[in-house]
Amino acid sequence: MLRIKGCVTDIKTKEVLIGATISNNEASFGVITNSYGFFSFEHPKGNVQLLCSYLGYETVVIDLCLSKDTTINIPLSPTIFQMPDVEIKVNKSNIRMDNGLGVITVPISTIKNIPKLFGESDLMKSLQFVPGVQQTAEGKSNLTVRGGSPDQNLILLDGIPIYNADHAFGFLSVFNTEALKNVTLYKSGYPACFGGRLSSVIDINTKDGNKDAFSGSATLGLLAGSVNFEGPIVKDRTSFFFSARRSLVDLYLIGLQELANADDFETNRTNFSFYDISAKIHHKIGDKTSIYTMVYNGRDKLMNRTGNSDISVSQDDIPDRNGNSVLNNTPNEEISNSASVQDWKWGNTIYAIRLNSAVASKMFLNTTFAYNKYQYKTTVDKSYANDSVNVIDALNYKSGVNDYSISLNCEYTPSNKHFLRSGFQFVYHDFFPEVLLVHSSGNEATTPNTQPSQEVRSREYSYYLEDNWSISKKLEANMGTRFSLFTVDGLMYHAFDPRLSLRYMLTNKLSIVADYTHMEQYIHMLSNNSLLLQTDLWMSSTSSIKPMRARQLSFGVNLSIAPQLTFSFASYYKNMNNVIEYKDGATFSGISSGWEDKVESGIGRAYGAEFALEKNLGKTTGTLSYTISKTERKFNKINSGDWFPSKYDRRHYINLLVMHKLNSKIDFTLNWVYSSGIMMTIPVMRVVTPDIPYYPGKFDELTQLENRNNYRMPAYHRLDVGVNYTRKKKKNRCGIWNFSIYNLYNQMNAFKLYEEIDVSRNDVGKLVYTKKLKQVTLFPIIPSISYMYKF
Repeated sequence: MLRIKGCVTDIKTKEVLIGATISNNEASFGVITNSYGFFSFEHPKGNVQLLCSYLGYETVVIDLCLSKDTTINIPLSPTIFQMPDVEIKVNKSNIRMDNGLGVITVPISTIKNIPKLFGESDLMKSLQFVPGVQQTAEGKSNLTVRGGSPDQNLILLDGIPIYNADHAFGFLSVFNTEALKNVTLYKSGYPACFGGRLSSVIDINTKDGNKDAFSGSATLGLLAGSVNFEGPIVKDRTSFFFSARRSLVDLYLIGLQELANADDFETNRTNFSFYDISAKIHHKIGDKTSIYTMVYNGRDKLMNRTGNSDISVSQDDIPDRNGNSVLNNTPNEEISNSASVQDWKWGNTIYAIRLNSAVASKMFLNTTFAYNKYQYKTTVDKSYANDSVNVIDALNYKSGVNDYSISLNCEYTPSNKHFLRSGFQFVYHDFFPEVLLVHSSGNEATTPNTQPSQEVRSREYSYYLEDNWSISKKLEANMGTRFSLFTVDGLMYHAFDPRLSLRYMLTNKLSIVADYTHMEQYIHMLSNNSLLLQTDLWMSSTSSIKPMRARQLSFGVNLSIAPQLTFSFASYYKNMNNVIEYKDGATFSGISSGWEDKVESGIGRAYGAEFALEKNLGKTTGTLSYTISKTERKFNKINSGDWFPSKYDRRHYINLLVMHKLNSKIDFTLNWVYSSGIMMTIPVMRVVTPDIPYYPGKFDELTQLENRNNYRMPAYHRLDVGVNYTRKKKKNRCGIWNFSIYNLYNQMNAFKLYEEIDVSRNDVGKLVYTKKLKQVTLFPIIPSISYMYKF
């Protein structure tokens, strides 16, 4: 047996193509490229005809006469126009199983073409069209996957975890679509190389840069603008990619406030902004070795300025770690010439260096060093005159986590029947839940007060081993295990996570797939569930709050109805241990002190069925999917110890996505979504003191809860449409106009509900209090426009 190895690239940019398929003309075997476009397999001596295919690219045919081990690099050309009768004759039963039942590769073209909200395409919103994946709230980019919560998703940017994936209060993700090369979502059947979260893995790869020529793009939308540049530093050997995006709304938000509040604008001003920058340099040391350097930095900022005279200011509105005022502890009083400056900042920073090498014809090595930081900062400054003394109160608060990591990964292909992967990872976590500095001064008097920080340092070690084993022509298995250790404050937790995926081909068009996944999560996230402000804290497991654990079983069927049409069915059952939930009446205000006393550890379960019909070739492509699911939680001291629905329990979820290419200039996209409402808790009794007339915020009350999450919000549905118009220019340049309408039929969906008490008098003049639910709607019909210039 002789060995054929090589790399698959884009013919124009020299970008490697992840997941390209290489098979022989008889379709008796097949392999796919790894995360760096590399492939390797064995073939008998003699003549062979290879087919190389990749979605969105022309299939190429390569004729070889094998007399020795051969290295070939295969360039593919993008498909200019997909005709309806395009057919790639590849027998999927003989392609090495790199993905199981719950693994979805999302085409970048789909992400770009989905109708845009405020002119911005969004990776995380596009994933919400995958069965089993749901949004947490309207317009939000946060995801829940198969009954999990948003913090249970492992989001990787070039292999490095992202702790906060949101811009603009969660309505936009931090990923610039123009920087993306490949996106893979794992709902189940996770390879053993992934660990640390319970519900999903979102593996995102960014572009390496054009090695042949300089190119780029500039985009202008209603919400943000972006620029992207790439090109060779040394042709065919060293390339760079640079992407930057910045919000535009802050440039005109102040002006809008001036128009709306012309009389008192100077006394109240609010603004927000965001940006993200990513850069990468790829250098080929030789034909077998490459080195990558990657930088990412993203920030959000919310600003509020107030200034007034003769107003009453409460000095105890900001608590310390024990719930007491951290500012001037004088009682409420009349203060003149008061001013307040409040700033909130949060974001991610990543630095990474990666070295990979095909050290032998059968082995591929990858080594990564990375630094990852998430930080949240708050600054509050208050100044006022009190008894002829100028007083300045200042509060500075920050929290976050720093990760220092190294990972070693090896891929080994001893034969066409086995594809082995193994690796080791070490992560040093540095959690700083908060650093609080309080400063109060009056004339020459200065009183600094620094609250002690509860910095927590932990270490996480993991090792994995897995094998893609072609047992026979019909049966294939992915077997693996992951062993991990987590040490914190003298404690040591460990986990043994077995993984198994099986695929059996009943016919060339029909297969059944089953998998079992065991996952461990050593960190927890506390959130204040605020509409706008993000004060999420990542906390380490402790002696009383143990690591979360999940086990998932999945079973499903894949049927190729026609060359262009595929039907899939999947069912799953997942149980979770040591999940956390706030106790009745407990909330999180950004201070971590005593957080273990505010939460309860318990168990959870989720189960459901997913149906999908997909057409991925031709002028018209799209997906129709339906999910029926249920997710519940149980805690000894919550809800009387009984099971109750999770907040994100949505019983029914329907998605329709249709894309049609009219010609080389115009394409249309339509998507419709319907889902059951999420769950919320409503008190069954609220007693208002009858002797006190009702004023908002000024009444005594007694609240009685019957069950946790006892009310389902109204069903959610909307229709979005979009059209792209491409105008080609000289020298491969073009301009692309996008016109989108979000919520075309103006459905008033409920973003949140709140209680309001109406006060009236009955026939005998007695006060009657009536409790009503009112809804907040954020997004009515919203048209948007954006323009991209590519060169």
